[in-house]
Amino acid sequence: MQNFDSFLSSLTIGSPIAVNALSVYPLLRSSADAPFYDTLSDAVRAGTLHITEVSAAGSVPELRVVNDGKRPVLIIDGEELVGAKQNRIVNLTVLVPEGTTIPLPVTCVEAGRWRHVSDEFAPADEAMTVLRECGIHHLPVVREGRLVGIIAPVDVLRFYVDHILPKPPEAG
Repeated sequence: MQNFDSFLSSLTIGSPIAVNALSVYPLLRSSADAPFYDTLSDAVRAGTLHITEVSAAGSVPELRVVNDGKRPVLIIDGEELVGAKQNRIVNLTVLVPEGTTIPLPVTCVEAGRWRHVSDEFAPADEAMTVLRECGIHHLPVVREGRLVGIIAPVDVLRFYVDHILPKPPEAG
């Protein structure tokens, strides 16, 4: 009980954020310890987390996650994974223990493509990094061997803003 009391005494109540008749008061902590886990992006960048199809044939609703790292990895519901046979969205928040392999339930977000483009998945923000670092300004969109469109970095950003980021509160 002493740890809980100590934790509560470290919190302060911040200024309210109000939208219409709802007000939310943030709880702030000035001296929070560093998290005991790595994020999906950090672990993929460090090369300690690998997300692949469950087999060569793949399975739309499930991926394989291998954490070779020495710390757990937090994967958050709604994160987009790009690559392999088809881009997917994570269906639930999961903390992947260090040194384990687990199945990860996902949902398809790319109807129509079911073909190999990479061995592993990467977080969507990693795709933007690759575009920027490699100086790639446009990507072809090919379906059944035919060019059906072009994607520019602004398209990736627009998707991220429209579908991934939380919606801002309405002014009023």
